[in-house]
Amino acid sequence: MSDSDSDPNEMTLTGTLFAGKFDVVDRIGEGAMGNVYRARHLPTGEWVALKRLHPEHASDEEVTARFNREMEATANIRHENTVRVVDYGESDGSLYLAMELIEGRSLDDVLIDEAPLPARRVADIGRQIASALVGAHERNFVHRDLKPENIMLTVQDGVSDFVKVLDFGLAALIDDESTKAARLTAQGLRVGTPLFMAPEYIEGTHSDHRGDLYALGVVMYMLVVGKAPFLGSGYQLLTRAVTETPIPPSQQPSGCEPWLESIILRLMEKKPGKRIQTAEEVERLLSSQQAVTLFPFEREEATQPSTPPPYLERPTPASMPPQKSFTPPRRAHYSPPVQKGGYGPLILGAALVLGFFGFAIGIFLLWPVLYPS
Repeated sequence: MSDSDSDPNEMTLTGTLFAGKFDVVDRIGEGAMGNVYRARHLPTGEWVALKRLHPEHASDEEVTARFNREMEATANIRHENTVRVVDYGESDGSLYLAMELIEGRSLDDVLIDEAPLPARRVADIGRQIASALVGAHERNFVHRDLKPENIMLTVQDGVSDFVKVLDFGLAALIDDESTKAARLTAQGLRVGTPLFMAPEYIEGTHSDHRGDLYALGVVMYMLVVGKAPFLGSGYQLLTRAVTETPIPPSQQPSGCEPWLESIILRLMEKKPGKRIQTAEEVERLLSSQQAVTLFPFEREEATQPSTPPPYLERPTPASMPPQKSFTPPRRAHYSPPVQKGGYGPLILGAALVLGFFGFAIGIFLLWPVLYPS
Protein backbone atom coordinates (compact mmCIF):
# COMPACT_ATOMS: atom_id res chain seq x y z
CA MET A 1 0.00 0.00 0.00
CA SER A 2 1.40 3.39 -0.94
CA ASP A 3 1.25 6.44 1.25
CA SER A 4 -1.28 8.04 -1.03
CA ASP A 5 -3.69 5.12 -0.61
CA SER A 6 -4.64 6.20 2.89
CA ASP A 7 -3.57 9.77 3.55
CA PRO A 8 -2.65 12.19 0.77
CA ASN A 9 -1.23 14.59 3.34
CA GLU A 10 1.64 12.16 3.96
CA MET A 11 2.70 11.61 0.35
CA THR A 12 5.92 13.58 0.83
CA LEU A 13 7.03 12.02 4.15
CA THR A 14 8.66 8.93 2.63
CA GLY A 15 12.04 9.81 1.17
CA THR A 16 12.28 13.11 3.04
CA LEU A 17 14.25 14.46 5.97
CA PHE A 18 11.72 14.80 8.77
CA ALA A 19 12.29 17.20 11.67
CA GLY A 20 15.79 17.77 10.34
CA LYS A 21 17.08 14.50 11.83
CA PHE A 22 15.09 11.55 10.47
CA ASP A 23 15.88 10.09 7.07
CA VAL A 24 12.53 8.47 6.28
CA VAL A 25 12.78 5.34 4.13
CA ASP A 26 9.32 3.77 3.96
CA ARG A 27 6.09 3.25 5.82
CA ILE A 28 5.78 0.07 7.87
CA GLY A 29 2.42 0.53 9.59
CA GLU A 30 -0.62 2.66 10.25
CA GLY A 31 -3.15 3.11 12.99
CA ALA A 32 -5.89 5.30 14.37
CA MET A 33 -3.39 7.79 15.75
CA GLY A 34 -1.02 7.97 12.82
CA ASN A 35 1.39 6.18 10.52
CA VAL A 36 4.67 4.50 11.36
CA TYR A 37 7.81 4.79 9.22
CA ARG A 38 11.18 3.17 9.07
CA ALA A 39 13.78 5.90 9.40
CA ARG A 40 17.39 6.49 10.36
CA HIS A 41 17.97 8.79 13.30
CA LEU A 42 20.88 10.84 11.98
CA PRO A 43 22.27 12.07 15.34
CA THR A 44 22.84 8.47 16.48
CA GLY A 45 22.76 6.52 13.22
CA GLU A 46 20.15 4.21 14.74
CA TRP A 47 17.27 2.75 12.77
CA VAL A 48 13.98 3.70 14.40
CA ALA A 49 10.24 3.28 14.04
CA LEU A 50 9.02 6.85 13.58
CA LYS A 51 5.40 7.33 14.53
CA ARG A 52 3.91 10.55 13.21
CA LEU A 53 0.59 11.41 14.81
CA HIS A 54 -2.23 12.81 12.73
CA PRO A 55 -2.05 16.64 12.55
CA GLU A 56 -5.31 17.18 14.46
CA HIS A 57 -3.66 15.85 17.62
CA ALA A 58 -1.29 18.80 17.67
CA SER A 59 -3.94 21.49 17.20
CA ASP A 60 -4.52 21.87 20.93
CA GLU A 61 -1.71 23.24 23.10
CA GLU A 62 -2.91 21.25 26.09
CA VAL A 63 -2.77 18.01 24.08
CA THR A 64 0.73 18.86 22.86
CA ALA A 65 1.93 19.65 26.37
CA ARG A 66 0.41 16.45 27.70
CA PHE A 67 1.98 14.39 24.92
CA ASN A 68 5.44 15.81 25.63
CA ARG A 69 5.03 15.30 29.37
CA GLU A 70 3.99 11.69 28.95
CA MET A 71 6.73 10.97 26.41
CA GLU A 72 9.33 12.34 28.80
CA ALA A 73 8.08 10.03 31.51
CA THR A 74 7.76 7.08 29.13
CA ALA A 75 11.35 7.54 28.01
CA ASN A 76 12.39 6.80 31.59
CA ILE A 77 10.75 3.37 31.57
CA ARG A 78 13.82 1.20 31.19
CA HIS A 79 12.85 -2.42 30.87
CA GLU A 80 14.02 -5.19 28.57
CA ASN A 81 10.43 -6.01 27.57
CA THR A 82 9.47 -2.39 26.83
CA VAL A 83 10.37 -0.65 23.60
CA ARG A 84 12.96 2.08 24.10
CA VAL A 85 12.04 5.67 23.23
CA VAL A 86 14.75 7.35 21.13
CA ASP A 87 13.24 10.78 20.49
CA TYR A 88 9.95 12.69 20.53
CA GLY A 89 8.65 16.19 19.87
CA GLU A 90 6.78 18.35 17.38
CA SER A 91 7.65 19.29 13.82
CA ASP A 92 5.70 20.97 11.02
CA GLY A 93 2.50 20.90 13.06
CA SER A 94 2.77 17.17 13.86
CA LEU A 95 3.68 15.29 17.00
CA TYR A 96 6.10 12.42 16.56
CA LEU A 97 7.58 9.59 18.56
CA ALA A 98 10.70 7.66 17.55
CA MET A 99 11.22 4.21 19.08
CA GLU A 100 13.82 1.51 18.62
CA LEU A 101 13.05 -0.50 15.51
CA ILE A 102 11.95 -4.03 16.43
CA GLU A 103 12.41 -6.73 13.83
CA GLY A 104 9.84 -9.41 14.40
CA ARG A 105 6.12 -10.12 14.31
CA SER A 106 3.27 -8.53 16.16
CA LEU A 107 1.27 -10.75 18.49
CA ASP A 108 -1.70 -9.99 16.25
CA ASP A 109 0.04 -11.77 13.36
CA VAL A 110 0.90 -14.69 15.63
CA LEU A 111 -2.78 -14.96 16.61
CA ILE A 112 -3.85 -15.09 12.97
CA ASP A 113 -1.19 -17.60 11.90
CA GLU A 114 -0.72 -19.88 14.91
CA ALA A 115 -3.43 -19.61 17.57
CA PRO A 116 -4.37 -21.42 19.68
CA LEU A 117 -0.94 -21.65 21.27
CA PRO A 118 0.30 -24.22 23.81
CA ALA A 119 -0.24 -23.30 27.45
CA ARG A 120 3.44 -23.03 28.32
CA ARG A 121 4.11 -20.68 25.41
CA VAL A 122 1.15 -18.52 26.40
CA ALA A 123 2.44 -18.45 29.98
CA ASP A 124 5.90 -17.36 28.86
CA ILE A 125 4.54 -14.58 26.64
CA GLY A 126 2.14 -13.46 29.36
CA ARG A 127 4.93 -13.46 31.95
CA GLN A 128 7.05 -11.10 29.84
CA ILE A 129 4.11 -8.76 29.20
CA ALA A 130 3.45 -8.68 32.95
CA SER A 131 7.12 -7.93 33.56
CA ALA A 132 6.91 -4.93 31.20
CA LEU A 133 3.84 -3.71 33.08
CA VAL A 134 5.74 -3.99 36.36
CA GLY A 135 8.32 -1.54 35.01
CA ALA A 136 5.60 0.90 33.94
CA HIS A 137 3.38 0.63 37.01
CA GLU A 138 6.32 1.18 39.33
CA ARG A 139 6.60 4.61 37.70
CA ASN A 140 2.86 5.29 38.04
CA PHE A 141 2.16 4.68 34.36
CA VAL A 142 -0.64 2.62 32.88
CA HIS A 143 -0.63 1.54 29.25
CA ARG A 144 -4.42 1.75 28.68
CA ASP A 145 -4.15 0.30 25.17
CA LEU A 146 -2.57 -3.09 25.69
CA LYS A 147 -3.53 -5.32 22.76
CA PRO A 148 -1.85 -7.79 20.36
CA GLU A 149 -1.03 -5.06 17.83
CA ASN A 150 1.07 -3.30 20.48
CA ILE A 151 3.07 -6.38 21.42
CA MET A 152 5.99 -7.60 19.33
CA LEU A 153 7.74 -10.96 19.39
CA THR A 154 11.37 -10.87 18.36
CA VAL A 155 14.61 -12.80 18.83
CA GLN A 156 17.04 -11.37 21.36
CA ASP A 157 20.25 -12.95 22.64
CA GLY A 158 19.25 -16.21 21.00
CA VAL A 159 15.88 -16.27 22.78
CA SER A 160 12.81 -16.53 20.55
CA ASP A 161 9.42 -15.14 21.53
CA PHE A 162 11.15 -12.24 23.24
CA VAL A 163 8.39 -9.73 24.06
CA LYS A 164 8.52 -6.01 23.42
CA VAL A 165 5.53 -3.93 24.53
CA LEU A 166 5.02 -0.90 22.28
CA ASP A 167 3.16 2.38 22.22
CA PHE A 168 3.02 3.87 25.66
CA GLY A 169 2.05 7.05 23.79
CA LEU A 170 -1.56 6.43 24.85
CA ALA A 171 -0.61 5.94 28.47
CA ALA A 172 -1.98 8.14 31.21
CA LEU A 173 -0.50 8.88 34.58
CA ILE A 174 -2.31 6.89 37.25
CA ASP A 175 -2.76 10.01 39.34
CA ASP A 176 -4.29 12.03 36.46
CA GLU A 177 -7.94 12.98 36.71
CA SER A 178 -10.34 10.98 34.57
CA THR A 179 -11.78 14.19 33.16
CA LYS A 180 -8.51 14.90 31.39
CA ALA A 181 -8.67 11.57 29.62
CA ALA A 182 -12.26 12.33 28.63
CA ARG A 183 -11.17 15.67 27.15
CA LEU A 184 -8.52 13.96 25.08
CA THR A 185 -11.04 11.44 23.83
CA ALA A 186 -13.35 14.29 22.87
CA GLN A 187 -10.51 15.81 20.87
CA GLY A 188 -10.30 12.64 18.80
CA LEU A 189 -7.45 10.96 20.67
CA ARG A 190 -9.15 7.66 21.25
CA VAL A 191 -7.76 5.90 24.27
CA GLY A 192 -8.01 2.12 24.33
CA THR A 193 -9.57 -0.56 22.12
CA PRO A 194 -13.08 -1.80 23.07
CA LEU A 195 -12.29 -5.52 23.23
CA PHE A 196 -9.48 -4.96 25.72
CA MET A 197 -11.09 -2.24 27.83
CA ALA A 198 -11.73 -3.12 31.46
CA PRO A 199 -15.41 -2.89 32.51
CA GLU A 200 -14.71 -0.04 34.95
CA TYR A 201 -13.16 1.99 32.14
CA ILE A 202 -16.14 1.35 29.87
CA GLU A 203 -18.52 2.43 32.64
CA GLY A 204 -16.52 5.58 33.28
CA THR A 205 -15.68 4.79 36.88
CA HIS A 206 -12.24 5.09 38.44
CA SER A 207 -9.64 3.08 36.55
CA ASP A 208 -6.04 2.31 37.46
CA HIS A 209 -3.25 -0.15 36.72
CA ARG A 210 -5.67 -3.09 37.12
CA GLY A 211 -7.19 -2.14 33.77
CA ASP A 212 -3.90 -3.24 32.18
CA LEU A 213 -4.18 -6.56 34.00
CA TYR A 214 -7.67 -7.08 32.58
CA ALA A 215 -6.34 -6.41 29.07
CA LEU A 216 -3.53 -8.91 29.67
CA GLY A 217 -6.13 -11.51 30.61
CA VAL A 218 -8.01 -10.89 27.35
CA VAL A 219 -4.78 -11.18 25.34
CA MET A 220 -3.89 -14.49 27.03
CA TYR A 221 -7.46 -15.77 26.55
CA MET A 222 -7.17 -15.12 22.81
CA LEU A 223 -3.77 -16.79 22.62
CA VAL A 224 -4.93 -19.98 24.32
CA VAL A 225 -8.41 -20.17 22.72
CA GLY A 226 -7.76 -18.65 19.30
CA LYS A 227 -10.65 -16.22 19.40
CA ALA A 228 -11.97 -13.28 21.39
CA PRO A 229 -13.91 -13.83 24.64
CA PHE A 230 -16.69 -11.52 23.43
CA LEU A 231 -17.95 -11.09 19.89
CA GLY A 232 -19.60 -8.07 18.37
CA SER A 233 -18.72 -4.49 17.56
CA GLY A 234 -19.26 -1.05 18.97
CA TYR A 235 -21.85 -0.70 21.71
CA GLN A 236 -22.77 -4.39 21.54
CA LEU A 237 -19.20 -5.42 22.30
CA LEU A 238 -18.89 -2.93 25.15
CA THR A 239 -22.15 -4.15 26.67
CA ARG A 240 -21.05 -7.78 26.54
CA ALA A 241 -17.71 -6.95 28.12
CA VAL A 242 -19.52 -5.38 31.07
CA THR A 243 -22.39 -7.83 31.52
CA GLU A 244 -21.37 -11.23 30.16
CA THR A 245 -19.02 -13.83 31.58
CA PRO A 246 -16.56 -15.37 29.10
CA ILE A 247 -16.79 -19.07 28.35
CA PRO A 248 -13.97 -20.72 30.33
CA PRO A 249 -11.05 -21.66 28.04
CA SER A 250 -11.29 -25.28 29.17
CA GLN A 251 -14.79 -25.46 27.66
CA GLN A 252 -13.57 -24.21 24.29
CA PRO A 253 -12.51 -26.70 21.56
CA SER A 254 -8.85 -25.88 22.15
CA GLY A 255 -9.08 -26.65 25.88
CA CYS A 256 -6.83 -25.19 28.54
CA GLU A 257 -4.82 -26.46 31.48
CA PRO A 258 -6.54 -25.69 34.81
CA TRP A 259 -3.68 -23.66 36.31
CA LEU A 260 -3.54 -21.32 33.29
CA GLU A 261 -7.32 -21.00 33.03
CA SER A 262 -7.44 -20.01 36.68
CA ILE A 263 -4.99 -17.14 36.15
CA ILE A 264 -6.75 -15.91 32.98
CA LEU A 265 -10.19 -15.88 34.59
CA ARG A 266 -8.88 -14.06 37.65
CA LEU A 267 -7.40 -11.36 35.41
CA MET A 268 -10.72 -10.99 33.59
CA GLU A 269 -12.85 -10.50 36.70
CA LYS A 270 -15.41 -7.70 36.22
CA LYS A 271 -14.62 -6.07 39.58
CA PRO A 272 -11.05 -4.75 39.91
CA GLY A 273 -10.90 -5.86 43.54
CA LYS A 274 -11.45 -9.48 42.53
CA ARG A 275 -8.59 -9.59 40.05
CA ILE A 276 -5.00 -10.43 40.73
CA GLN A 277 -3.91 -7.08 42.07
CA THR A 278 -0.43 -6.44 40.67
CA ALA A 279 1.57 -7.21 37.54
CA GLU A 280 4.32 -8.47 39.80
CA GLU A 281 2.00 -11.14 41.20
CA VAL A 282 0.93 -12.14 37.67
CA GLU A 283 4.57 -12.47 36.68
CA ARG A 284 5.29 -14.67 39.69
CA LEU A 285 2.31 -16.94 39.10
CA LEU A 286 3.12 -17.42 35.42
CA SER A 287 6.81 -17.98 36.16
CA SER A 288 6.00 -20.79 38.56
CA GLN A 289 3.00 -21.98 36.51
CA GLN A 290 1.05 -21.82 39.72
CA ALA A 291 -2.73 -21.72 39.76
CA VAL A 292 -4.55 -19.22 41.94
CA THR A 293 -7.85 -19.62 43.73
CA LEU A 294 -10.90 -18.78 41.68
CA PHE A 295 -12.60 -17.20 44.67
CA PRO A 296 -12.30 -13.42 44.96
CA PHE A 297 -10.11 -11.60 47.38
CA GLU A 298 -11.82 -9.59 50.09
CA ARG A 299 -11.43 -6.04 48.82
CA GLU A 300 -13.11 -2.75 49.40
CA GLU A 301 -15.32 -3.26 46.33
CA ALA A 302 -16.64 -6.60 47.58
CA THR A 303 -18.37 -5.99 50.89
CA GLN A 304 -20.57 -9.07 50.58
CA PRO A 305 -19.10 -12.58 50.51
CA SER A 306 -18.97 -13.58 46.88
CA THR A 307 -19.62 -17.00 45.41
CA PRO A 308 -17.92 -18.33 42.30
CA PRO A 309 -19.84 -18.04 39.03
CA PRO A 310 -21.97 -21.09 38.14
CA TYR A 311 -19.53 -22.29 35.48
CA LEU A 312 -16.82 -22.63 38.12
CA GLU A 313 -18.83 -24.90 40.41
CA ARG A 314 -18.13 -28.61 40.26
CA PRO A 315 -21.23 -30.38 38.84
CA THR A 316 -23.12 -32.79 41.10
CA PRO A 317 -24.88 -35.81 39.51
CA ALA A 318 -28.66 -35.61 39.71
CA SER A 319 -28.81 -38.97 41.45
CA MET A 320 -26.52 -37.82 44.22
CA PRO A 321 -28.47 -36.62 47.30
CA PRO A 322 -27.43 -33.27 48.72
CA GLN A 323 -24.56 -33.54 51.11
CA LYS A 324 -25.28 -32.64 54.73
CA SER A 325 -22.84 -31.48 57.28
CA PHE A 326 -21.81 -34.41 59.48
CA THR A 327 -19.78 -34.37 62.66
CA PRO A 328 -18.70 -37.83 63.85
CA PRO A 329 -19.45 -38.59 67.53
CA ARG A 330 -16.63 -38.82 69.99
CA ARG A 331 -15.47 -42.35 70.50
CA ALA A 332 -15.72 -43.46 74.16
CA HIS A 333 -12.84 -45.35 75.74
CA TYR A 334 -13.51 -49.06 75.36
CA SER A 335 -13.33 -51.30 78.41
CA PRO A 336 -14.07 -55.02 78.10
CA PRO A 337 -17.14 -56.10 80.04
CA VAL A 338 -16.61 -57.79 83.45
CA GLN A 339 -17.93 -61.30 83.57
CA LYS A 340 -20.22 -61.70 86.59
CA GLY A 341 -20.95 -65.15 88.07
CA GLY A 342 -23.99 -66.25 90.22
CA TYR A 343 -24.06 -66.35 94.09
CA GLY A 344 -24.91 -70.08 94.32
CA PRO A 345 -21.37 -71.47 94.37
CA LEU A 346 -20.30 -68.91 96.96
CA ILE A 347 -23.17 -69.83 99.33
CA LEU A 348 -22.52 -73.53 98.92
CA GLY A 349 -18.86 -73.08 99.67
CA ALA A 350 -19.60 -71.03 102.78
CA ALA A 351 -22.08 -73.65 103.98
CA LEU A 352 -19.55 -76.42 103.57
CA VAL A 353 -16.92 -74.49 105.53
CA LEU A 354 -19.36 -73.69 108.33
CA GLY A 355 -20.59 -77.27 108.41
CA PHE A 356 -17.04 -78.58 108.68
CA PHE A 357 -16.20 -76.24 111.53
CA GLY A 358 -19.53 -77.05 113.27
CA PHE A 359 -18.84 -80.79 113.01
CA ALA A 360 -15.34 -80.32 114.41
CA ILE A 361 -16.60 -78.30 117.38
CA GLY A 362 -19.31 -80.85 118.11
CA ILE A 363 -16.82 -83.73 118.20
CA PHE A 364 -14.55 -81.67 120.43
CA LEU A 365 -17.38 -81.03 122.92
CA LEU A 366 -18.82 -84.59 122.88
CA TRP A 367 -15.51 -86.43 123.02
CA PRO A 368 -15.19 -86.52 126.87
CA VAL A 369 -18.75 -87.74 127.15
CA LEU A 370 -18.38 -90.51 124.61
CA TYR A 371 -14.94 -91.67 125.78
CA PRO A 372 -14.51 -91.01 129.50
CA SER A 373 -11.06 -91.84 130.86
